[in-house]
Amino acid sequence: MNKKSNISKISLLIVGLLLLNFISNKVYTRFDLTQDKRYTLSEPTIDILSEIENTIVVKVYLQGDFPTEFKRLQIETRQLLEELKSENKNLKFRFINPLDVDTQKLISEGLEPSQLSVQENGKVSEIVVFPWATVQKGKKIEKVSLLKDTNTQSQDEQLQNSIQNLEYGFVNAIHKLTSEKNKKIAILRGNGELEDVYLADFLRKLGEYYRLAPFTLDSVAKNPEKTLEKLTEFDLTIIAKPTERFSEKEKFTLDQYIMNGGKTLWMVDQIHAELDSLFETGESLAYPRDLNLTDLLFSYGIRINSNLVQDLYSSKIPLATGNVGNQTQYNQFLWNYFPAVQSANNHPINKHIEPVNLKFANSIDILKNEIDKTVLLQSSPFSKISGMPSIISLKSIS
Repeated sequence: MNKKSNISKISLLIVGLLLLNFISNKVYTRFDLTQDKRYTLSEPTIDILSEIENTIVVKVYLQGDFPTEFKRLQIETRQLLEELKSENKNLKFRFINPLDVDTQKLISEGLEPSQLSVQENGKVSEIVVFPWATVQKGKKIEKVSLLKDTNTQSQDEQLQNSIQNLEYGFVNAIHKLTSEKNKKIAILRGNGELEDVYLADFLRKLGEYYRLAPFTLDSVAKNPEKTLEKLTEFDLTIIAKPTERFSEKEKFTLDQYIMNGGKTLWMVDQIHAELDSLFETGESLAYPRDLNLTDLLFSYGIRINSNLVQDLYSSKIPLATGNVGNQTQYNQFLWNYFPAVQSANNHPINKHIEPVNLKFANSIDILKNEIDKTVLLQSSPFSKISGMPSIISLKSIS
């Protein structure tokens, strides 16, 4: 009797295992047990994937034998692509061994190889890999770098940052292939904003997704209604480091633009503090700029203060320390006026990004009103405020 019972149990176990294996092959599910849910697809990612109507093919050049650390990137890339495919079956992917294709062709297409140091049995060796993927829709192809360049000196940290960047890399490429440039961005001119040469990389990247055009408020004095009508044709207006006062009519036009659904990206520098005179004489006078924006920003619950943030958690400034022959020698020194602000990982914009280097940053007060606000980057608990006007001196570097 016991023998028959055992046979019955074993039979049920085998049937159960076969059934479980069949279901697992049909249904892909990955449970994210990490505290920060870093393996859970974001809502913007799901929205972008839902818009894929035609086949998109992803080729990943990570097939082959790799060191243990690098194999993790290979596994994580495959798991992410499986997650993306589970959201939309039009996404196809395959892994390719770069040694099985013409590597010179890959290099000519911009897929540059990387050299990694591998330590095994006490010996250090170098291997060459192609940490790239291509995303293709029809004849359009986007490249995705799988190994993120970072300032970290640890290869483990570089791989970890690369893994965290995988979702953005692939979804950004898919977004480029599937979206149309149907939104317009105005680059504001006329109030001493930054010239295009200082915004070149920024504007070039925006140009991959949106239509860009310069816009000036010069005509607002004579015809404010027409100026506002033209401005409302844009979905976003960028105001990059204005240095001249805004008139009341200009502020009113911008306010009406915002009230009618327009978006603005303000890059405001409330303090005049430049590096040129600092490097020439070792000192520079920092003083407030009068942009006449206080009341406008205050109505949105924001106050940009006329001060400078000093932070012990900062980046470095290069200073000449001597000469060797005819060559000036430079060393890097931590500079409290260059705070390295950090992300709170509380928004898709700043999720998993490294500290961002700011130069001569102002503090911002967030005021209570009906407008929701999200702080994306903030200084460390070791920061303090310096009032203005003030003399900034390189002698303060210890």
